[in-house]
Amino acid sequence: MVKEFIMDLVDALNFINKHGIPTARYWVVSKLGDLDKVKADLTFPLVVKISSREVVHKSDLGGVVTDIRTYDELKRTIKMLEERFSHVSDKKWLLQEMVRGDIELIAGGLRDEVFGPVVMFGLGGVFTEVYGDVTFRLTPLTIDDAYNMISSIKARVLLDGYRGIPPINKEKIVSILLKVSEIMSSYEEIKEIDINPIICKGDMVKAVDARIVLSKGY
Repeated sequence: MVKEFIMDLVDALNFINKHGIPTARYWVVSKLGDLDKVKADLTFPLVVKISSREVVHKSDLGGVVTDIRTYDELKRTIKMLEERFSHVSDKKWLLQEMVRGDIELIAGGLRDEVFGPVVMFGLGGVFTEVYGDVTFRLTPLTIDDAYNMISSIKARVLLDGYRGIPPINKEKIVSILLKVSEIMSSYEEIKEIDINPIICKGDMVKAVDARIVLSKGY
C-alpha cells in the first residue's frame, strides 16, 4: 500500500497560486511574535486558519476563525489558537482576506486506478457533500470539455444569474479547470487535489482553501 502525504494549507495554496489559480490574498506567520512583520500589509476583515500536516480537519477542530476586524482582535485570536493547538509542533498561521460571494464551487482532480487522472467540478462549500452535484472528465481537458462540465451540474442555473445573483465569470472557471487538468497530467505524485471553496461573485473568482494529497513526501 502506498503511503499518502497531505500538504499543509500554506503549501497547497502556494502551489495552486504558482500554477495560475487565483486565490484570496493571504499572509503567513509562524507565531504571534511575527505579526508585526506583516502588520502594515494586512487588510481587514480577516480569516485565521491553522496550517499543519497534523491537522487535516481544521474547521471541525476549531482551527478556523472568521470575521476578524482589528489588529488587537487578530492578536487575541492567534494567542487563543496557539494555546488550543499547543500540542501541534508543525504549524503556521494563515491570515487570509475574508471573501464574500454569491456562489461557492469546487474544482479538483484525482488519479483513478482504471481511468487515470480525471478532473472534477461542481457545487462547493458545505453543499459538496450534501448534494453531491459534481461532474468528472478525463484529462487532458479541452476548453469544450471545461464548458461542458460547467453546464452539466444541476446548479448551472445559479451560474447563469438567478434572482438578483449576477452570472459568474465562466471563463475564469474554465481557466481553473484547465489548470487543474495540467497539474494532474504533469505531477504523477499528486493523487488528489481539492480546491474548495472557490468563491464567486460576478467577475470575482477566488479560491480560499485547497487540499493536495501526494503519493510520496515533499
